[in-house]
Amino acid sequence: MVASCGACPCAGCDIDGICYANNDINPSNECAVCNTSTSTSTWSNQSNGTVCASSGSCSSGLCNSSGSNTLNNLLLDDYNELGVSIDVDGDRMVIGAAHQQWVDVPGKAFIYERVANSWQMVDADPNTPGVQYLQASDGVDFDAFGDDVALSGDYLAVSAVGADTSVGVNRGAVYVYERQSDGTWLQVVKLDSPFNDEIAGSPPGQFDLYGWAVAIEGTMLAVSETWPGGGWIHTYERIGSVWTYQESLQPAIVGNNDLFGGALAIDGTRMAATALGYPSGADHGAVFVYNYNAGSWGSETFVDTGGGNDHYFGTSVALEGDRLIVGAPQVDDDDTNGVGAGYARVYDFSGSWTLTATLSEAANPQNKDGFGRSVVIENGVIAVGAFLIVPLDRQLWSHLCISVKWPRCFVQTHLFTASDAQTDDSLGRACAMHSSQEIMAGAYLANGTSTEQGEVYLFTY
Repeated sequence: MVASCGACPCAGCDIDGICYANNDINPSNECAVCNTSTSTSTWSNQSNGTVCASSGSCSSGLCNSSGSNTLNNLLLDDYNELGVSIDVDGDRMVIGAAHQQWVDVPGKAFIYERVANSWQMVDADPNTPGVQYLQASDGVDFDAFGDDVALSGDYLAVSAVGADTSVGVNRGAVYVYERQSDGTWLQVVKLDSPFNDEIAGSPPGQFDLYGWAVAIEGTMLAVSETWPGGGWIHTYERIGSVWTYQESLQPAIVGNNDLFGGALAIDGTRMAATALGYPSGADHGAVFVYNYNAGSWGSETFVDTGGGNDHYFGTSVALEGDRLIVGAPQVDDDDTNGVGAGYARVYDFSGSWTLTATLSEAANPQNKDGFGRSVVIENGVIAVGAFLIVPLDRQLWSHLCISVKWPRCFVQTHLFTASDAQTDDSLGRACAMHSSQEIMAGAYLANGTSTEQGEVYLFTY
């Protein structure tokens, strides 16, 4: 029985102004319960081994679950790295297999659709029946096609940060696809940087990293180019079926080596963008928000910066309505310069952006866990990837944490690990969520049927 306490006495647990009867379960965490013999003012942990209604069993107050359903792919071979990027929109999902090791293959993107509560890979290429993946029309080895992906309705953007253009080699490109009536996806345009700048000392146009991050929402597309000059975000608008360049954005405070555009997110008419190297390559990181109005993204709003050197605040970012999530894994993808276990910050907007909470791993945080490498929010539920997590056996495995806000504080409720985890899988490097309370998490270095083939795990909560 739940009642509003007010000034009345509570015979059970008085938590956040609500009276819960003894043995009532926390409505936001089935592994927490009102146990008056333990506490009458806070939730108590369920007994370890208590079965969760959603999945897994309780352990130290969390529902620990393993991913039994994986989307590994027999079309892949060594170093394909499926799951380096993932995006979901409605009942469609795209997964990138970018070959980030820059091996001599161009990369792929796989399309799935949810049919009868099951994700099914679909024929994707309209020019080649039976081919269940997309590749760039002019793709060549070392392009890293699929490094980032973004999906909105019938349109899909896939980056290839190593692609050649007419200006230079390895400059980067973004390929945009439109879904056809037969369910296949037709490439409609290849975008590259509107600039001709280059890194000082390198040949013109090389390694500009155009396509480092992509975000798409309706008729709006944003593409980051983290070199040169501290980084830029290029925006495009779809008019009819044509994608037209709009403008290039860079905050005035951004300088060389700031890597502006390290992560992007668009929700409605709001866009969040990060600068991983801010200030001046010290790698504190920073996050900015833009608002679209009258055909322009206008001036940025500086929201916050990371807590110190090598925090990499802004490695990941997510937006939902007036809520902003920013990940700071405190370690780079090469597992060097680790200064902490990582964290994710939650900001809410009410006239201005205010820090609401800082999320961290609830159990056994360790240096270089990489908590915050990926963040995603769906219907108020937040998932955070910790792609270098170290469990009790001390191997480099990884997991995802689920946190919900109820009613005034964020509570970690689930901890997900791979059912067949191996050392250095990097589960949580990328993640996405579906409205059916399902999470997709990439373990892009996992060995499937071949070395570093990559796998994507499905979890329910």
